[in-house]
Amino acid sequence: MKIKKFKKTKDDIYELLLENNEKLILYEDIILKNDLLIKKEIDESIISKLKKENDYSSVYNLCIKYISFKMRCKNEIKKYLLRKNISNEIIENVVSKLEKEGYINDKKYAEFYVKDKFKLSSSGPLKIKKELTSFGIKEEIIDYSINNIEKINWEEKLQKLISKKLSLTKGSKKEKENKIISYFYNLGYDCTMIQDIMQDLDVKSDIHKLKKEYDLLIKKYSRKYNGNELNYIILNKLMMKGYTKKDIEQINN
Repeated sequence: MKIKKFKKTKDDIYELLLENNEKLILYEDIILKNDLLIKKEIDESIISKLKKENDYSSVYNLCIKYISFKMRCKNEIKKYLLRKNISNEIIENVVSKLEKEGYINDKKYAEFYVKDKFKLSSSGPLKIKKELTSFGIKEEIIDYSINNIEKINWEEKLQKLISKKLSLTKGSKKEKENKIISYFYNLGYDCTMIQDIMQDLDVKSDIHKLKKEYDLLIKKYSRKYNGNELNYIILNKLMMKGYTKKDIEQINN
């Protein structure tokens, strides 16, 4: 069957008009690969082959465009193509080609991801690992990327974050410590690392908040109690909140 006409529709995409007026939309690389500019004639048996090759090229180019916006891991590409209702056979072949050509590299992806999170976020190694695991990255690749950043660097980062958070945290010494430990544990830092850093910091109760809580308790219980009994009740209530006897004595002097 003769090819009557070639018409360029987009970059690298051509419309071929056959003698039976059937139109084939093919990528330029498919045309060149099959020597269609030279042959200018094809038989029925090759048309299905051309369509299949073109489908493959279409998916491949779709992936290249998807990757051009930002780096992607292998699992992201697969999920993206599944949402496009691409067959598993084409997905596996295209992903394999992208890996061989270096467009997909889970090791590099994990390394860049960890470095970016370390520099630009408050996330700790455990949270980052959880995120990368959800992307389908292998555990040994994740651990390697996280361990590329030395433990002392994670500790220095966490110390700065804790110091800043402490300056904004209100409450008793115990309340502050519990809030800080819970907050940074949820951000993905190891509990032992948090506690070790906390021990080196001079965590003090917030005396302004203590005075406010003390005044509220006085107002609440002075209607029913007085003297030593009132002092004992207030002391107990404040100590239950994590204030020390020394803290409480400061506002009574």
